Amino acid sequence: MKRLIYILCVCLFTGCNEDESNYDYKEINEVSVDLETVYEVKLQKMELKIQPEISQTLSGNKDNLKYTWFYSDVNSNFYGLAEIGYGLDTVSTEDYAVLKIDPEDPDLKYEHYFRLNVFDELTGIEYPYNVTVKLIKPYNGAWMVLHRQEGKTKLGAIEYIGEEPQVCDDAYFKETGRHLHGNPLCLGTIYDYSWCYDDPSALFYVMTDEPDEAGLYCQWKGFRKMDSLSRMVAPNYKGEFDYQDVGAYSGSIGSGGMLLSGGNFYQSPNATTKFYKAPLTPSITGEVYFSHGSKSGSFFLLYDRLGKRFLCYSGMKDEVEYNPKIFDEEKENTGYPVTAIPERDLNIKTTDPGHLSEDKEVVYIGTGYNYHFYALATSRLKDSCYMYEFDTYGFYYARYAAFSGYYTFKCPETLTPESVIASSKAYNGIFYYAEGEKVYRLDFMSQGAKVTSVYTHPGGKARLAKFANSGDPHAYQDFSAYEHPLNQSLGVVFEMPDGTSDLVILNLSITGKIAPNGEKWPAEQVYKGFGEVKDILFL
Repeated sequence: MKRLIYILCVCLFTGCNEDESNYDYKEINEVSVDLETVYEVKLQKMELKIQPEISQTLSGNKDNLKYTWFYSDVNSNFYGLAEIGYGLDTVSTEDYAVLKIDPEDPDLKYEHYFRLNVFDELTGIEYPYNVTVKLIKPYNGAWMVLHRQEGKTKLGAIEYIGEEPQVCDDAYFKETGRHLHGNPLCLGTIYDYSWCYDDPSALFYVMTDEPDEAGLYCQWKGFRKMDSLSRMVAPNYKGEFDYQDVGAYSGSIGSGGMLLSGGNFYQSPNATTKFYKAPLTPSITGEVYFSHGSKSGSFFLLYDRLGKRFLCYSGMKDEVEYNPKIFDEEKENTGYPVTAIPERDLNIKTTDPGHLSEDKEVVYIGTGYNYHFYALATSRLKDSCYMYEFDTYGFYYARYAAFSGYYTFKCPETLTPESVIASSKAYNGIFYYAEGEKVYRLDFMSQGAKVTSVYTHPGGKARLAKFANSGDPHAYQDFSAYEHPLNQSLGVVFEMPDGTSDLVILNLSITGKIAPNGEKWPAEQVYKGFGEVKDILFL
């Protein structure tokens, strides 16, 4: 932590010409105060003592020093606040100050400002020091790891607080004293409508195969359970919902949420607190099985494996009176059914995204550059890869292409059916994949689809890859302590020979290479000791 040390000293200046006069020099007391300018404190019930280290050159004790601590929960401009009538509240006249922190305080503030004035009676000089205390919500700005280890389902965490990352293999057990009982399935986020649960920040959901256990949790309130998946599924669909097969796709910020379960697509209108089976437009005939899906803004791209076709859905809805506990399918599950990719004048005409050939297999759908989707298909028969690009603007506006790009290239030898793939809004024409111990960047818009090795892990096999945020970081979340842009931060899970897993965080530059190290955190980070990892998520 950067520290400010103020030292009073005497500077003596001499002229350019020789001066043979005699001078009497008198030593004066020099005061040194060592005090952190910013305290980052994990939010918990506690009393934080702020105490500087003070030294002097002439005085053997500190009887000559007087202290005044001022406090504000507005900002650090104390005297400016005083000028507008805010006042200066003296909270301590000792050499320390105490801040009482209570997470349950209804008027809780997350930044607290102190000003320490140290007055030296020997010299008549006062020294001001500003201190900011930032309360960090537990597990906000953290990587969560859903894994299975020693016969138990665990929710691990990596928090970026203090001088070193805080790593815990089972944060849920640490906070609650209980273990998750169901088998792990996936993780996801909720942003826009967390206010329904009296929480101003993002919540997240943990999915296991026990429907009463699976659901929404508040990570910073000791993983308090806010809602259960068993209640969140609309009553009309509880009988067909497959609680053993749940995939949650977070995507970027925007209206609506999604779950895939048993080949069905369940949408959440305006929020992620209720899930309805999304209706299909009458033109979509035959059996449907949704194997892949992703969200960008308010739009969803889906792949129907049985019909071999891409389909889309809009999460934008007219405003309705919203109650998270009441289901109203007539209002909340109509108006925007799942449809074919819209026909636009600017659409790519060389192939039909609604009729993929039998030899093609879609292996990935994810967020692409600037609110696009990237969907990768492979053909073992032709040893070829096919990248489908979709523009979400074209899903809604006729003047844009909905099907905006189609790229064919020879499959790299290192890209296999077992490879894990990730993409981000930050990178145009680029996706990342990991195979074996290596992570690669593939520039599918370049000549020959250039492949570049980005990282090599010693001894591991890649099993999962996901960006911290594939879209835009949420507006009211401050992740400055993380130091790296979230949509350029890639997490990759490697399975080790001993059955454990490593989570590797690769912070990338805007060009897609490994970025320079941050002031506190390195660009490459390796966290060991997790079990069989099912999913990861940045909160």
